Amino acid sequence: MKNNKDLTRTNASDHSPQISRDTPVQYVKGVGPARAGLLKRLGIETLQDILFYFPWRYEDRRDLRKISSLKYGNHETVLCEVVSAEIITTPRKKMKIFELAVSDDTGVLKSRWFNQPYLKKYFQKGQKVILSGVVKGNPYAGYGLEMENPDFELFGNEDTLIHTSRIVPVYKATEGLSPKQIRTLIFNTIKAYSFIVEEYLPEEVLKRNNLKPIAWAVKEAHFPEEFGDVSALNRGMGPAHRRLVFDEFFLLELGLAILKKRETLEKGISFSIKDGLVNRFLKSLPFELTHAQKRVLEEIRTDMQRPVQMNRLVHGDVGCGKTVVALVSMLIAVENGYQACLMAPTELLAEQHFINIHRMVEDLGLKVVLLTSGIKDKPVEDISGGGAQIVIGTHALIQETVQFKKLGLAIIDEQHRFGVVQRAALRRKGFHPDILIMTATPIPRTLAMTLYGDLDIGVIDELPAGRKPIITKVFFPSQKDRVYSLIRRELSLGRQVYIVY
Repeated sequence: MKNNKDLTRTNASDHSPQISRDTPVQYVKGVGPARAGLLKRLGIETLQDILFYFPWRYEDRRDLRKISSLKYGNHETVLCEVVSAEIITTPRKKMKIFELAVSDDTGVLKSRWFNQPYLKKYFQKGQKVILSGVVKGNPYAGYGLEMENPDFELFGNEDTLIHTSRIVPVYKATEGLSPKQIRTLIFNTIKAYSFIVEEYLPEEVLKRNNLKPIAWAVKEAHFPEEFGDVSALNRGMGPAHRRLVFDEFFLLELGLAILKKRETLEKGISFSIKDGLVNRFLKSLPFELTHAQKRVLEEIRTDMQRPVQMNRLVHGDVGCGKTVVALVSMLIAVENGYQACLMAPTELLAEQHFINIHRMVEDLGLKVVLLTSGIKDKPVEDISGGGAQIVIGTHALIQETVQFKKLGLAIIDEQHRFGVVQRAALRRKGFHPDILIMTATPIPRTLAMTLYGDLDIGVIDELPAGRKPIITKVFFPSQKDRVYSLIRRELSLGRQVYIVY
C-alpha cells in the first residue's frame, strides 16, 4: 500500500512568535502540564526535544496480510472487517476486557484489550480496520489465533495512518505514556511545528558531503518514506541518520575548536626547565626511557614553557611508561615552586599511583601525600599549606574543603572516567594550572583527535624493553563461548583473569 503522509503541512496560526525551539513542552498542542511531567522522565522538556527524540528501532508494517497467512509469534499487520465488539467482565477480579472479532475472506481473528473498555466506541460492525501486533494462539478457545493489545487504525484515509501500513517508528516509553502515544505526539508535532527546524549548514557543505537538508532528515528519521530498507534503518544507516550523525560530530568538533581557541587565549604558567630534580630522578631509574617517552616528554616540556595553559592528552597502552612521563612533568612543576596533583578514578588506582610515585621520588626529599574519601586523617593542611608537593587522590581532590597553596600542574588518569564538570573543578583548584590527561583506552589516533579535539595529543607507541605487547580483542555477545574458552585456557596455565564490570 502506498503511503504519502504529508508531515510538512502547518497552519499559519502555528507560526506564532511565541513558538520557538525552546518553547516548554507543556505548551505544545496535545501535551499539557500532566503529560509534560511524563515526557520530562524521557528528557523531553522543550519543543525541540520532541522533534529530536528519535526512535530506537523500526517495524515494517507495510505488508497487509490475510488472516489465514498469519504466523504464530510474528508481528503481523492485517486489514480486516469488524464482526463484533463487546466488553467482557471477568468474574473474579472484575476486569473489563474489550474483545474485537474481525474477519476477511480467509478467516477470523480476535483481539483483546485489557482495562480499556472505552475502545468499543471506535468500532462499528462492517467497518474496515487495520490491526498490528504479535499473533498468539489460545488452545482453550475455539477461534484459534488472536492478538493482545494490538495497535489499530480505522481504514479509510491513508494520510492519517500513523501506526500501521508503513515503516513504524518505535520509541522508548515510560509509565503512563505508551510508544503509540509518543508516536502520535511526534507525528502531530512534526506536522504542526516542523518550521522551527532550520538549516544552518551552507549549501556548499551539504553538496560536498552529499547531505540532505536537516528538516527532511528529522521527518524521515521519525517516519521513513523515501528510504525503505528497515534493516538498514535499524542499524542507523539511512540517509536521514547519516545527516543527523554528521551534525552531531560537526557540532562536537565546533564546540571543541571554540574551547581550544578560548584556552589558547588564557594566560597560563610559564615554567622554567631547570632539570635539576628531573636529571636526578632519571639517573636513579634502573632503565632508560624509550624514544616514545622522550618524544612525548619533549612535547610536554615545550608546552609547559609557554605562557598559556597546557591541555595535553598522553595516550599509550598499559605498561608503556605513562606514569614516569607524568612524574617527570610533576617534577618540573615542583622545581618551579608549584604543587602537582594526579586524580585517579578509583581509590585502588590512586593508592597504586601513590605507592609507585612515593617509592620513585623517595630519595629526592619530596613530600607525596594520598587523599581519598576512605582516608581518616586527610592531609588537607599539608595541601593548603604547601608542604605536600605532590598530591595523589580521587574525586576527593575536587571537594570544596581541599585547597591548594600553589597548584601548577593537574594530571587526570583515564579521562573518560571523569565528567567535564569534574575536570573543570580540578582546573579551578589553581590559577590556570597546566592540564595533562593520561589514558590507556585502546583508541585510534584519528578517533582520539575527534573525541579530544580541544587537547594536544601525545602518543607513547613504544613499550620498554622486555615488555610483552598488549593484545586487544573485541568479542560480541554471540561469541561469549569463545571468551569462556579463552578464560579457561589462561586459568589452566596458572595465570589470572580480571573481569571488570
